[in-house]
Amino acid sequence: MSLKIMSIASGSHGNCTYISSETTHILVDAGVNLKRISDALKTIGVGITDLSGVVVTHEHDDHISGLSALSNAGVKVYAHERVMPHIARRIGPIPFENVDFFDAGFEIGDIAVYPFRIPHDTVYPLAYTFVSGGARVSVATDIGHITEGILSNLKGSQVVLLEANHDVEMLMKGSYTQRLKTRISGANGHISNDCAANVATVLAHSGLKTLILGHMSEENNCPELAFSTVLSALDANGFSDKVRVELAYQNKCGEYVDAYVQAIKEAGNLWGVPVIDFNSVTGMNPMIEEQLIYFYDSGYDRLHPNTNGQERMAHTLMYQLLSLPASF
Repeated sequence: MSLKIMSIASGSHGNCTYISSETTHILVDAGVNLKRISDALKTIGVGITDLSGVVVTHEHDDHISGLSALSNAGVKVYAHERVMPHIARRIGPIPFENVDFFDAGFEIGDIAVYPFRIPHDTVYPLAYTFVSGGARVSVATDIGHITEGILSNLKGSQVVLLEANHDVEMLMKGSYTQRLKTRISGANGHISNDCAANVATVLAHSGLKTLILGHMSEENNCPELAFSTVLSALDANGFSDKVRVELAYQNKCGEYVDAYVQAIKEAGNLWGVPVIDFNSVTGMNPMIEEQLIYFYDSGYDRLHPNTNGQERMAHTLMYQLLSLPASF
């Protein structure tokens, strides 16, 4: 049995992660609106009514702003009882009958859910590990510092979505107030790229296959820097060819990629410039098992196309260009 993971949003504009088995569909947090969640799920053939539940990490707005709408749509909310009063103060009460409280591990469908404490400046912050069959996936962001307990819970996961919030130098030289810099870099704030790199090397020794870097600051980080910092650490320890590193981030508008593509199409239409939605028309989706034949390695690298994928992309581009009202 396998588990799938998709980052719907990750960053200060909102956080939401999708975890699924063949029959169970879970969200970790709902920090974006219902439409954005729905649009993201539609890309993989899942509807809001298919969701088995949403688990909450903590009560900050970028993790709960869409929670009421999900609850109103009939999605069960799973949260620690200490967190719910603070959620209610921020977004209003959620009907008691639609909330399941926990203080230890629990199950949603065929997925076992294991919450564990993390240091952050909220009431009762949590990260989660999800287990189904032999598959193990963890989501851990908004972490002030790494503890032995965190590492213990992350070890053994084949896939981990881990915070890489900031580059220390960019943070210290940036425009934030000193008070905010102290909060972010403090013991209950957010971990840096360097810290994420250290965690990556530890987890690489315990079976990590894919590391997804998330909750990256737009002001104090950049995706390329986070990626290179972690990859360099893995390479120095002989794991760069064994652990795939991916990025989960938003553009500056905090939009999911579909909204970004739609904006480009509208701009192209306004200016009379043809737009080829290459990501869509190639029919290559690494989340669909039947299409993994187009990617480098189904277990290790679902980002880069293999020879079959390159040929499909080339043919797609050729036919798209031939369909345009122009001669070559």
